[in-house]
Amino acid sequence: MVLAFERSKFTPEQARVITEMFRETLARREKLNYEQLASKGDYMQVKTELRILEKSDFHLLSSDLEHLETSIEKNIAGVHTELERIENRVIKYVLGSAFFLSVFGYSLWFFVNHADFQLLSITPEDGSDGFYRMPSPQAFEAFEEND
Repeated sequence: MVLAFERSKFTPEQARVITEMFRETLARREKLNYEQLASKGDYMQVKTELRILEKSDFHLLSSDLEHLETSIEKNIAGVHTELERIENRVIKYVLGSAFFLSVFGYSLWFFVNHADFQLLSITPEDGSDGFYRMPSPQAFEAFEEND
């Protein structure tokens, strides 16, 4: 390189100084590049850190999943409890309605079978073709006697 500078009309001292500066600049640049390159130890350290981060992320996700599962189980248990309460209320109302209807039916049956009623036919002239029950004349007489 010194010879190339000397052929280009540089003095030997100038050629040597320029070549030395160029060599020092290249050496510094190479040293900086080498310092910036990762060594095998650096690579292993980064790899270890990544494994630790992956494990911590996995543990974090698994704990979040367990928390969600617990929350869902609590919600499902609450829904089952609410369904049981509603079922008990429905059973209570059905039994109450059945009791009421049976008492009402028995009362109606008792009233119809023990009261003194006559079945009279309604003539078609009054616009109806059905039957209805009307108290017998004896019932009216018994009522008038009590007054």
